[in-house]
Amino acid sequence: MAKNKWAQVYKTTGTPCSCWMCRGEEYDRKGYKQETLRIIKESEY
Repeated sequence: MAKNKWAQVYKTTGTPCSCWMCRGEEYDRKGYKQETLRIIKESEY
């Protein structure tokens, strides 16, 4: 359920989430991946 909601946000905004990294501030691929995994894990609980 949470992953599906996350995917819908991704499709509509063009960014995986609304955190500061995904909004383009100090964007870096490695940190972005770690943050995304953390958000997905948190949303599963």
